[in-house]
Amino acid sequence: VSWARDVYKRQEDENARRLKEILNREGWARRFARRKMAFFRFLREWIDVVLDSVVTKEHIIWQQLPGFRILLKGFLIELKTREIKRFPPLMIEASKRLLKMDKLINIYFTILYKRTNLYESSTVFRTFQLIDLWFRTLGDIGRQVPATFDFPFFFKGIVLVLEGEHAVCISQALLVVYNHFARWPSEARKDICEYLFGPIFFKLFLHWSFSVRHIFQHLLLYRIYHIHRDRKLPEPQPLRQILSSPQGNESLEFRKNLINDFIHLEFTRMLTLLENTARQIVEQKAKVYLPERPVQRLIKPKLRRTHSEEADKEENSAGITIPSFNSQSNDLNGKLYVSQTPEV
Repeated sequence: VSWARDVYKRQEDENARRLKEILNREGWARRFARRKMAFFRFLREWIDVVLDSVVTKEHIIWQQLPGFRILLKGFLIELKTREIKRFPPLMIEASKRLLKMDKLINIYFTILYKRTNLYESSTVFRTFQLIDLWFRTLGDIGRQVPATFDFPFFFKGIVLVLEGEHAVCISQALLVVYNHFARWPSEARKDICEYLFGPIFFKLFLHWSFSVRHIFQHLLLYRIYHIHRDRKLPEPQPLRQILSSPQGNESLEFRKNLINDFIHLEFTRMLTLLENTARQIVEQKAKVYLPERPVQRLIKPKLRRTHSEEADKEENSAGITIPSFNSQSNDLNGKLYVSQTPEV
């Protein structure tokens, strides 16, 4: 018995016959046209088959694969029309598989941002959950954030959420920054740090919600400070002026060092400001009780005079002098005497 001739060939013929029968039916086409669970499952499995069939998985020209454009277009239409809160798990799995083509993440973000209502907290929360999942997927498959990624557009959405008042959404947006801050390029880290060290700093640092304070303070300590704890350049530089000017002939490494020192100095500046503010608050609380002391000093003599006047009245009525304390010392003043009465 020849396995190649009698077994494998027979199995291939049987599979080809079954596939031809399925393709001749019309039900599968109508099922795919609805783009529901079968469509997402097929897209996921199709990508896995392509990855298992090639040798160099990092340089696949996906656009040249037959049927890829049609499948991608159908998926993006579903991403654009389905409600964000109701994305099925198979659709999310398919979106993760498609990130093998890492430039799609820009399209993902653009579609989600344009369909997210800022005043609908559940949708905002789900949007940043998906963003966190997609960034994490890039790290799991060993891909960096593409150089063409639109960080200013991405940070615009984060700024809108952080300036809002919904604590759960603010926590989720900060969690995305915390989880992926180290994987972003230095220019993106500079932009987000420059914003966080601005007027929004005290709102987040002293937020009423424990979750917001907890995540923001962990971001400061375990991400920003941990990465930019030391200065790289030996001499002080006019960092803000150099960074705001167009890039000249400086090398990429020199600019990274400039950004590192800029973030380090901004972090140090905010810590110094926090210490000074805490010291001023303590001093102000101590001064609150000082105005009460002069008032007490004014009231005590008045009370003594009142008691003295009452004692004089009793003395005049009874003819007896009641000893009283002097305000200058603890000595007794006054004499006890009995009024002179004629003898009988």
